[in-house]
Amino acid sequence: MAKQGDPGTRGWHILLPNEEITSHPSNPLELHQYDDLLLPDLSRASIAGCLPEELGLLKDLALFHLYKLQPLLLHHPDSFIHLKFLYELDISNNHFRGPFPVLFSFCIPSNVLINRFQSTLPDNLGNSPVSVFVVANNDIRGCIPPSLANMAETLDEIVLSDMDLTGCLRQDTGLLRARSPSPPPPLQTPIMAVGKNKRISKGKKGGKKKAADPFSKKDWYDIKAPSVFSVKNVGKTLVTRTQGTKIASEGLKHRVFEVSLADLQGDEDNAYRKIRLRAEDVQGRNVLTNFWGMNFTTDKLRSLVRKWQTLIEAHVDVKTTDNYTLRMFCIGFTKRRPNQVKRTTYAQSSQIRQIRRKMREIMTAQAASCDLKELVRKFIPESIGKEIEKATSSIYPLQNVFIRKVKILKAPKFDLGKLMEVHGDYSEDVGVKLDRPAEETMAEAPAETA
Repeated sequence: MAKQGDPGTRGWHILLPNEEITSHPSNPLELHQYDDLLLPDLSRASIAGCLPEELGLLKDLALFHLYKLQPLLLHHPDSFIHLKFLYELDISNNHFRGPFPVLFSFCIPSNVLINRFQSTLPDNLGNSPVSVFVVANNDIRGCIPPSLANMAETLDEIVLSDMDLTGCLRQDTGLLRARSPSPPPPLQTPIMAVGKNKRISKGKKGGKKKAADPFSKKDWYDIKAPSVFSVKNVGKTLVTRTQGTKIASEGLKHRVFEVSLADLQGDEDNAYRKIRLRAEDVQGRNVLTNFWGMNFTTDKLRSLVRKWQTLIEAHVDVKTTDNYTLRMFCIGFTKRRPNQVKRTTYAQSSQIRQIRRKMREIMTAQAASCDLKELVRKFIPESIGKEIEKATSSIYPLQNVFIRKVKILKAPKFDLGKLMEVHGDYSEDVGVKLDRPAEETMAEAPAETA
């Protein structure tokens, strides 16, 4: 049943596993007769009956395995409390009965694998500084005892599965700071040699640059409209000041500004017209502009188009007396004749062609007989559209006839003298005339006598 060890382990008696070891209540297994027994392994042995109380006499017992015994009904001996050097106990996968062992009061097993006990976890569970605690497939009920927190220094792994535990997970379970998996070590940033990093003193490449005020290198200029409009001061524009060969005035020339006719005339009734002004010259802080086109706002065009009427459009390229080539677009709508009962006012194709021909003739005659400045004067009150309405009334009465768009196709060579004629005197008034009250009128001085 037992074999004597080699000279290096003299005095040790080791039970070999898988041997035909039998025990019966009439012939119990007397292990206590081996005083120096250290590593008993009774796994897979044919043991029937119960473990004897004399096992507690093996005070130097360190490991004790009873794993997968043959069908066995055993009671755990209470004498296990005397095994103070026991650090590994494996009695799993057996048919033990009775309460949970009280070995935790004195012995210090490090690995406990037990099952099929019918009881509750003892209150003194934490008195044993075990490293692995596994209780699975048992009929153990109740709550986790508070003494579990006493294993904080030694417990690495705990498994409580397939049982009937009740209650909640205790808060002091968090005191098991030695539980696995342990937290990863903090990451350490590698330290680089200063001599190897050439950019350590220059800062990060592409890093944040000091934000500079974009307006610190720019100047404001006043925009002056032609004298044909009531308001000459259109607004202000911004340009980068002269630096080296980059001249500010050259950056301002040929800029196009779009201004509402309501702002140029001071009349909100003309808000649907957009006038385009192009910068022609710069004098001091003043930008002199000239007419560069006209257009309608989208909302105005959408409001004119209606059903039950005919829309007629025409365009023509004309040349003014000062050699400006323009393309003018005209639009008109038919209207009901006096005392007309019919709901619709549709014009025939022949009438539309006659009206379109009249539109071209009148636009050509009006533009070819004057210069650009005089033509702009005709655009503002819409005198050309009113003349077209009168000329086409005999063909079909029209309404809402407008020169809706004007494009400058070709401009003559720049002439400063003609530009100054368009602008006239653009200097601002330095004083305002005041009316003197009547009571402050000075009396006439008396005539001198000889």
